[in-house]
Amino acid sequence: MNNPTPKAGSEAEIGKLLAAARECIAEWENLAFPLSVSATHEVRFRVGFPLSSHALNQVAVALEMRDRFPLVAASCARIALEHALAAQWVLLTRGGPETLVKHMEASYLTRTRAFEGAIREDPALTQFVEEADLAAFSAVAAREPAPGQERSWRMEQIFRRFADTDLFYDMYRELSGAVHPSYETLETHLDLTADGAPRRLSKSGSAVSSHTCAQAAAMAAVLALDFVERCRKPPPDPSPVAATANRYGLPYDMSFSDQKPHLQP
Repeated sequence: MNNPTPKAGSEAEIGKLLAAARECIAEWENLAFPLSVSATHEVRFRVGFPLSSHALNQVAVALEMRDRFPLVAASCARIALEHALAAQWVLLTRGGPETLVKHMEASYLTRTRAFEGAIREDPALTQFVEEADLAAFSAVAAREPAPGQERSWRMEQIFRRFADTDLFYDMYRELSGAVHPSYETLETHLDLTADGAPRRLSKSGSAVSSHTCAQAAAMAAVLALDFVERCRKPPPDPSPVAATANRYGLPYDMSFSDQKPHLQP
């Protein structure tokens, strides 16, 4: 008799997701460097590899922290999913690397201008800085970012591009409660009575998003590792990440769920 498929949210399903994430992390940690990268993917790799690396490292931390600090693990899973999906977008979007870097540059220039204005107001802050260095910094602060259309990039749009349902983006939003001040923060550390009085306090937090955290960590690990595999020269055959994804029923080739395939290279 075949084993029954675990129900979503069950301990068995969570165990499967965590096992998938652990397999990907083991593959990542055993990956030999330096990597040989396909010439056709060189530019995409320069942008997407740091994103994928950060995603996989965040998954590793989420796995370590899940039992001890579940809300911290959820924040790591959210960061991992965001970066892994961004790497996939870079891979599957014509002009993707350039657009994302321009978006990053605009954020950097906004911060630089604010910082430059703050230190200009108090000359004592820069009294030991060489004039040439200050001039170079001011020149950077004076730079204009690329026009908005050339750096248009939002995570909400990315999630909706790669899914035919808003539930994918909702998973990301749920986990965002672990990153920003939110109801999730309160609920994780406070157990309230019906009239709002604290019944129990928790320093470490309770596992209110255990399934969502495990799901996001597993998906992020698969998508990030998939990016690295596809950029390699040659890609591993058979693909370890494809085997893991198929074994645990996870997506790994986002081109199949792309709602805007005309944007692909």
